[in-house]
Amino acid sequence: MVEGGKLPGVAGGRGYTGGDSAGAGDGFSARLMFGSGGQIYAYVYHVDMKGKYGDPLGIVAYNILRQYEWNRIKIIYRMNTGSDYNGRMEVRVNGEYVGEKNYMRFCTQGCRIDKFLLVSFHGGQTPDYKPSKDQKIRFKWFHFAP
Repeated sequence: MVEGGKLPGVAGGRGYTGGDSAGAGDGFSARLMFGSGGQIYAYVYHVDMKGKYGDPLGIVAYNILRQYEWNRIKIIYRMNTGSDYNGRMEVRVNGEYVGEKNYMRFCTQGCRIDKFLLVSFHGGQTPDYKPSKDQKIRFKWFHFAP
């Protein structure tokens, strides 16, 4: 069974990914991961994360992604100001509320969303993430609003 992989998202400042620590507060990344059985969850590198790899922030849903159909994913980000805990991330899939994390800090050194991570791949910490055959994914209608 294939464990899953990354979906597009946003980043700011140093745009930490790949196990690099965001603890310095000078960058972040916030995207989603997909998992087996239609699972989706947050995958965020932020100043207060405890582990080495992306933090799911408690935003997770099972059996929500539809295979061989279009899935509409909506992510709402609100950056924190300064060192305040007033950042927010909310996720909806196909109109269903998945979850949100309020009172968080993406970074502490004046970061803003200045990167779009249009990257999708199978991947994780172990070989279990490697697909057994070629995969396809299609994207359309990205929308950004202030």
